Amino acid sequence: MDFCGVDMGCFCPKHPNFHVMMTRRWIGLLMTGCALLLASQAWAQAAPSRGARKAYDEALEAYRFQAFALAESALDRALRKSPEYVDAWFLKAQLHRDLDRDDVAEVLQHALNLDGEKFPFGWVELAQIHWENGHYDQGLVILRTLDGMALPLTVQAQDKRQWVEAGLRFSAAVRTQDHEHAGAILLQGRLNTDAEEYYGALDLTGRRMVFTRHGITDAEELRLPGVAGGEDFFESFKNENGAWTSPVPLRGINTRMNEGAPALSGDGRVMVFAACETPRNGYGPRQGKGSCDLFESIWDERTNQWSLGKNLGAPNSAGWESQPSLSADGNTLVFAKSAKGNITPSDLVISHRLEDGGWSSPKPLPGQVNTTRVEESPFLHPDGMTLYFSSDGHPGFGRLDVFVSRRQDDGSWGEPVNLGPGINSHNKDNSLMVLPQGGQAMFASTKDGGDLDFWEVSLPLFGTPLDVVPLRGIVVDALSGERLEAKVELVDLETGQNLGGLTSTIDDGFTLPMPERGAYSFGAIAQGHLFGMTTFDMRDE
Repeated sequence: MDFCGVDMGCFCPKHPNFHVMMTRRWIGLLMTGCALLLASQAWAQAAPSRGARKAYDEALEAYRFQAFALAESALDRALRKSPEYVDAWFLKAQLHRDLDRDDVAEVLQHALNLDGEKFPFGWVELAQIHWENGHYDQGLVILRTLDGMALPLTVQAQDKRQWVEAGLRFSAAVRTQDHEHAGAILLQGRLNTDAEEYYGALDLTGRRMVFTRHGITDAEELRLPGVAGGEDFFESFKNENGAWTSPVPLRGINTRMNEGAPALSGDGRVMVFAACETPRNGYGPRQGKGSCDLFESIWDERTNQWSLGKNLGAPNSAGWESQPSLSADGNTLVFAKSAKGNITPSDLVISHRLEDGGWSSPKPLPGQVNTTRVEESPFLHPDGMTLYFSSDGHPGFGRLDVFVSRRQDDGSWGEPVNLGPGINSHNKDNSLMVLPQGGQAMFASTKDGGDLDFWEVSLPLFGTPLDVVPLRGIVVDALSGERLEAKVELVDLETGQNLGGLTSTIDDGFTLPMPERGAYSFGAIAQGHLFGMTTFDMRDE
């Protein structure tokens, strides 16, 4: 919360739903700057006592160093000595905002009642808090109160006010509409445990999930091969009864550092993931460029384990890269990027695999997805046409909502559509995965009041992608039947769009996503052989 009224950079939103490696860290300097600006405000108020001023100064000093318990204790002393000490009330509101306290709206409202005219931006912040808590009518009342006071706002404050009002009006309007949606349910089976499970990825079958797991306390599990501690990768499989098996750690890739946010190719043999540096150990056994980088790991059939992971190179920078989504053919990567590391909002960017197996430099995702605020947690569906992502820059129910965008004929991404109250709430909603078939989605949440677990929910009809099935095979010589290494691609005959292409190997062949409806051509070319092609026509008669 920025109670400074001048510098909009003082408040850095937290992401409590997921662990520090996937968030923007190092907010200490931001807090320090905010506290210093707070100290410089000259509020019109009853003069506090000498003892209250001393206690307030102690609270500021403690706040600068993120000693929140000491800051709170000093503020309580200041307010006992001078109950209407406005500066102390505003700092208390800032502190309660940082600590995610439930009473922050009440505290800020009290501060504004004492001296609201000296801090117009506080009314915008109060409206935002009501928005984030799902109190949409109260938020709109606060903004009307601000309008009636005719107080001046900075350009930055006006921009934020417009953003908050758009969200409040959207939320209030949607709430009055009738919605048909199924409620989310916990995944069946044993995937969810007493530890935390989040940030998952699916292969093209939709029956295998690789995900991030943290907080294991069971002694036997901690001794399992592949468990290294911190955030590790596990996998689970969905059986014929629809239940998920107990999590099994991945071997070869987990380290004592934190690994998270995996993305799988359709055949499940390539994984792109995020790892972050620490002040003490850096990237550990890996080599990194910035605060968080992306790495690529390959499944080794001979050793039955994953490789440690190689830095992707060009997609990474001195900034922050995380939360990748990999196309089913393994050739397109969409991820969240913050050019200045942990401070500025993130955008979604796109990179493509090069002929030599490397990756191109990232470019902003073309179209209407990115805003000046936060876009993160992308999920590119195997249909190649549907993108799901989280954002607080488009009108939503508060904090982060999940949106869907469709790929346009020119390759850009169209206007994002909020997935509605069946998926979104006034909390932070992200980490959505959508199954290749059936319009079902999965996400991680603490909605049952416990640890992070995976839930399943039906998508609204307008948010469903094309159903996709895996097209698997091997390329062989038409005369000898000898297996060949060949380049293969799948093309939509109606649009001419390339739906996926990769190299089919001698040992493993290929796996590509194919929509269940439509007409498609499948082509293969191998060195020393003529081009081969077949067609699939699955249009409704």
